[in-house]
Amino acid sequence: MNYIAHAHFSDSFDLFMTGQLLGDFATNSILEGCDHELIRGVQAHRELDHFTDTHPSFLAGCKILEESAQRYAPVVMDILIDHVLVSRWSFFHREDYFSFLDKLYEALRFHAEVLPERMARPAKSMYSHDWFSRFGTSEGLEALLIRLSSRVRRPEWIDATIDCVPQLITEVEPHASDLLKDEGLLKYSKNGF
Repeated sequence: MNYIAHAHFSDSFDLFMTGQLLGDFATNSILEGCDHELIRGVQAHRELDHFTDTHPSFLAGCKILEESAQRYAPVVMDILIDHVLVSRWSFFHREDYFSFLDKLYEALRFHAEVLPERMARPAKSMYSHDWFSRFGTSEGLEALLIRLSSRVRRPEWIDATIDCVPQLITEVEPHASDLLKDEGLLKYSKNGF
């Protein structure tokens, strides 16, 4: 799962959601002495990643992406899951996406001061640079993939993916939607975890 999906499935705007959203930036050592809800959120993040990374729909989507993205297929699939979630937001969520983002950014602002520095830095960047408002657009998806391409060892694999984004979205969207509709994901919410 990628960022918005983690925040969405946490079903809260508190330290649990903050941990769920920022789990990729957390290590066990930096979590020592942190609030229990933040730690629970990071644990939920890790378990949700395992659930999705082994899900048949995720694996089917990765198989489609392997031709262009090769070993980066799981990373691109995570990004496409967020794209599908945001582009079909009203199907998956009861609240307007931009209202959701306002609450998400406000929670990050509020909690940034109690986070370990390794988590606080990306949290501040997320709300300061509005990371998520363009996630559901083709332009936003392309910009995100271009940024990813500049950070990987084999950028040509991501570049090949960028060249066929519309086709890949069409092919991968049913798998991403199936995954997002899986009721097993509910156990990673604040109340389910």
